[in-house]
Amino acid sequence: MKDVKNYLINFGLSKTEASVYTILLKIGRANGYQITKELGISKSTVYQALNSMCKNGYIFMYSGVTKEYEAKDPKLLFLDFEKNYSENKKGLEEAINKLVPKKETTFFYRFEEKENIRKTIYEIINLAQREIYISTDFDLEEYQELFLKTISKGIRIILVTNNRKNDINLKSDLYYENCFTNCILNTKFLIVVDMKYCSVITCSKYQINGIYTNDNIFTEIILENIYRKIEKIENKKEELLKRDIKVSSLCEVSNIMG
Repeated sequence: MKDVKNYLINFGLSKTEASVYTILLKIGRANGYQITKELGISKSTVYQALNSMCKNGYIFMYSGVTKEYEAKDPKLLFLDFEKNYSENKKGLEEAINKLVPKKETTFFYRFEEKENIRKTIYEIINLAQREIYISTDFDLEEYQELFLKTISKGIRIILVTNNRKNDINLKSDLYYENCFTNCILNTKFLIVVDMKYCSVITCSKYQINGIYTNDNIFTEIILENIYRKIEKIENKKEELLKRDIKVSSLCEVSNIMG
């Protein structure tokens, strides 16, 4: 009988409830006085357990001259336990899934062909929720509408480029790298979105290669590369501001003579 009570407790019944159910299985239908006498515990404790068990469907109550109680058929009780377990398991899984963010499976996609470049750029930019870093010498005019739509959502775009054609009204943070007249354009495109996704595209006269991934280490490396370019541009700006700019004006000449 002790084993039965322990198993019932494991299924969520209190110690008193498990004792009551076990006694009712043993002696059959009984009133509160008989159950109390068998268990040797206080009447109030027994009746509290009986009310709870009736409410939960573990036992049945029959009204008459005196109220009598009967244990639910164990097979039906087992079905209730299975149903409750299944419902609780499902509810717990859903609650945990909401509480703990899902970890994405790391992926590396390699691609070629010009059309795949455009498709990848659209796909990764549309994933953005907060911030986009781009370093490129591509002509971005065909992506202007996409950029403006993205910025209108409150998403920040930081663009590093040496292609002067990209001096278009993107309302983004724009950084220009030095580019000489013989600079070859449309050779590289680096993008990092929300520090979660990145893509690297390289183009030559004969070949186009691209990688699209959510790998953390790879993404950090590309983001660091773009950061370094921005720092280099900003440092050059500071150096220029610190220099004494001479344009041989009359003011400069008079100050020297004075």
